[in-house]
Amino acid sequence: VILWNERANAFRLLGNPKQALALTENLLELINGKDGFSSERFVALKNRGILLRETGALDASRQQLKELTNDCILEERGNLLESYAVTCMAMGRFEEMVDISFQAVEFGRENKQRLIAQLAYAYSLAKRNSDAMKELAKLKDDSLSLIEATVLTSTYLNLLFSGEVLDERMQLQLTKSLKHLDQLEKTSEINGDSHMQAQILTMLGQIADHFDMENSDEIWWKLLSVSRTNDLNSSPLALARLASHAYLGGNRDAALQLIRELPSALVNSYRNINDLSIAVDSTRFIRSALTDLMNAAMKANAPWAELRLIAELQRDTIGKARLMRERKCSLINVDQLESGIADNALSNLAPKQGRLGILEWFDDGSGIIAILTTIDSQRVVTTEILNPPEFDIFELRSRIMNRLSVWHTGRKGSPFDIFDWNSLEQWLRKEIAQHVPEGGHIVIINHEDLVGLPWHVALAPIWRCSYASSWSTVLGLVKTRKSKNLRFGI
Repeated sequence: VILWNERANAFRLLGNPKQALALTENLLELINGKDGFSSERFVALKNRGILLRETGALDASRQQLKELTNDCILEERGNLLESYAVTCMAMGRFEEMVDISFQAVEFGRENKQRLIAQLAYAYSLAKRNSDAMKELAKLKDDSLSLIEATVLTSTYLNLLFSGEVLDERMQLQLTKSLKHLDQLEKTSEINGDSHMQAQILTMLGQIADHFDMENSDEIWWKLLSVSRTNDLNSSPLALARLASHAYLGGNRDAALQLIRELPSALVNSYRNINDLSIAVDSTRFIRSALTDLMNAAMKANAPWAELRLIAELQRDTIGKARLMRERKCSLINVDQLESGIADNALSNLAPKQGRLGILEWFDDGSGIIAILTTIDSQRVVTTEILNPPEFDIFELRSRIMNRLSVWHTGRKGSPFDIFDWNSLEQWLRKEIAQHVPEGGHIVIINHEDLVGLPWHVALAPIWRCSYASSWSTVLGLVKTRKSKNLRFGI
């Protein structure tokens, strides 16, 4: 049994967690119901929880580690809680990670430094920066292990990215941690621990990008090489960062090739998840990278097909595709995303007469940009950047939703009797009338921060209106059998 566990661990270290998981499952089946193997079964179940995480089954990993934590002896609890917290992090359950990491510090009798470092990291992920800094102050500078230095580096990066200013002691601690990080990456490579190496390279790449270091491309390419060589999922973050650099470097063909890998990379990263609340938020860890990618693509004057694909990924279309597949419908075709969203695909939306307009929003980090695409009855596709509105559209959305939520029939006037709502109507009529004639149809692909704004009210009675979550949804509707009789509109 011990040798079986060691063999599974060897496969994990060699970058083959699937084989390691299969061996662990076989071992558990072998000793199931047999006396005298309680400690071996505990180790195997703990390893199973970790391997489920590393093969993408995050919800199953959490359930396994949670059950073990509740049933284990006191001496094992701190170590188990540490693994449980890591799974919570991977799921984006940052407040739960804080709670579990706090318990780990309370119960852990060994590795206190590492557990405190993990708690600080959890606080930084939950955007509780002051709490993170309090925990960092408890660490001893002269006794950091390689793992502790890695966690510290991640924590300091989160603090820096959120705008915190590090004091002199923290800057010195970060410098020491970075030296440990380089050493740990080399050690992981020598030992064949591809999972650890990939995590370290991800951090090194983020550091290189944040500080505009010349070797950032080299780091991201190495990360892709490690993942492809060791049967790991290609890093979506590396693909997005390299594509941004390619656009800014004038190599649009390379950028396009990398972008087209992103949909399948995201799908593979979440393929074993059953909890749809996780899958539907599949792009949360690369949102800033996708925003930077949109900015770089727009600066490079990339074609609309590429810009639309980046915008689709910003809308988390991969997560929505997973949700739809679980609900037995297939409006979103992930394979279609890999070929981009070109004009020839959009021409299939051509109306029998008149012109169809699709209003969407691009986010390049400096603000959202209104984009109007029109398709006429001759299948001609035209895309334009609209002039920006001269009012705060996000503030308008908040005010309108608040007024609608408290409005009642006994009140005089209308919930839309405010100046900025009139400005929205005038802006839409000025911008859209140039491209879509009266009586035409407008589809709204909303920005996530504008959901709830009643566009159909602002567009009526000049245009009919409907809503869609993405281009992929609209194109998927055309391909369904029901689409023959489908009519857009409110």
